[in-house]
Amino acid sequence: MNEEKRIQKEDELFRYAGEDKIISSHELANQLKDQKAPPRIKTGIPAMDRMLQDVEAGELIIVTGPTGQGKTTLLMSITKNMADNNINSAWFTLEVTPRQFIDKISSRGSLPLFYLPAKNTENHVQWLVERITEAKIKYDVKVIFIDHLHQIFSIERMQGRSLSLEIGDVVAKIKQIAIDYGLSIFMVAHNTDDKASPSREPKMMDIRDSGMISRLADIVM
Repeated sequence: MNEEKRIQKEDELFRYAGEDKIISSHELANQLKDQKAPPRIKTGIPAMDRMLQDVEAGELIIVTGPTGQGKTTLLMSITKNMADNNINSAWFTLEVTPRQFIDKISSRGSLPLFYLPAKNTENHVQWLVERITEAKIKYDVKVIFIDHLHQIFSIERMQGRSLSLEIGDVVAKIKQIAIDYGLSIFMVAHNTDDKASPSREPKMMDIRDSGMISRLADIVM
């Protein structure tokens, strides 16, 4: 950039007044005084609420663990608790059909009220973002459940990108929509099963593609 263009650009930025302009910490603090603090929501599971200090809007919570250890069942229990407290939630269960999921969650008692796609047509992140946005603007959902992360993208669509970068891109987009719409998002991420020691305590490194997930998630359970 030559000197003239540099000066012109700096002058443009000096006069910049967009909503993302640079301001002082004192200005931001004064703005925040007039805004309500982000709402916190209880999961209805006392031990989890103590650990999480309830769930805040804008948070991405990753739920992980060995296969068959109750990750989906736990989120189903939270769904029922949300419905009992008149908190709208939406489900994206990407491994089974909507009918199979309704049958599964209603087998645990009465069917709670929540929202979900009538049909899973495309398991990729843009479809998911659009459906989450639809759920928010139509039904004012506050909580999203996604089961599970590794079903969102397609190996065929990776076009030479590394799996880690693809996972990072997906998690970043999900986190961004949580922030943009003030949602609390629970997302299941599978572990690599340790067949030699199936009962040992899971570690962060056990999560498939754990590096990008742990960096971008607010909480990993």
